[in-house]
Amino acid sequence: MWRFLRVPIGGALLGLLLHPTLLQAEPRPFVVPTLRPNAGLFALLNDDKERGVAFHLPVGIAIGWTSSGIGRLIERTPWLLPELSYELRTSGHHTSHAVSLGCGFGYGVLPPIIGTYTPRIVVGSADGQAAFGFRHGFGVHILMSALSFELSHQVLRTSALTTHEIQFTAGLNLGLLILPALWD
Repeated sequence: MWRFLRVPIGGALLGLLLHPTLLQAEPRPFVVPTLRPNAGLFALLNDDKERGVAFHLPVGIAIGWTSSGIGRLIERTPWLLPELSYELRTSGHHTSHAVSLGCGFGYGVLPPIIGTYTPRIVVGSADGQAAFGFRHGFGVHILMSALSFELSHQVLRTSALTTHEIQFTAGLNLGLLILPALWD
């Protein structure tokens, strides 16, 4: 019976040797900066069923609650991802420029994967008219949030029209370049 417990006990002891305070550390906020240009495709769900390209430039932070040291790399934690973003969407007949403000809610382990849900308010212009709307989406952030993918639904209202669209975007987090300066 002890033979089967050698690996788990050895792993636990190795963890304690690598970081002696791992069991004593209280969770505290851990911040990862985000500057994540992303691009993708969108499809209008209205009568014209038009497709186009979407570009977003979100700036924000990802906040997780982990212990210090190696705990940041192995603990599952809830995450908050507040962001402010510029957005451009264009197709054959439609163009929109907007700013969005939102806060994602997620869960996962920072290095491998974090899953998120992000609601956003969208304000800007669509086809030269003032526009206001809402977008919400499910995202996956991989490898310390270096890569991200999101599938989202947006409702955008102008004085003449309400559009529904589906978007799929992928991006790289350039904010990770300043992360080593934030670690203690």
